[in-house]
Amino acid sequence: MTLAESWNGISWAVQTTPNPPGASSSQLSGVFCSAAAACTAVGSDLNGSFLTLAERWDGTGWTIQSTPTPSFSGFRGDSCAGAAACDAVGSVFAEAGTAQRGQRSRLPCRRAETSVR
Repeated sequence: MTLAESWNGISWAVQTTPNPPGASSSQLSGVFCSAAAACTAVGSDLNGSFLTLAERWDGTGWTIQSTPTPSFSGFRGDSCAGAAACDAVGSVFAEAGTAQRGQRSRLPCRRAETSVR
């Protein structure tokens, strides 16, 4: 299941992260914050096949974002040029014995209203 932790300058604290409904396994493998209250984490979930997963931190909690979801795919990392422009990269895995191709998706990011974390 997904995991996120925050550092307060002294110690780490586990943050509650949602998991996609019906997913038997989920992981977050990259995160980017354009502000203390504007982070996007990306990864994949297993719900019959691997699917892309993105979650957004708004300063108070994590929520799942809608993403393009080709079957057998997952995000590995993301980057945000600002609070309203994030990109995620990963792979779409082909059937056994065939090649895989890279994937890049534009994610909707929300402007941070506060920097309290």
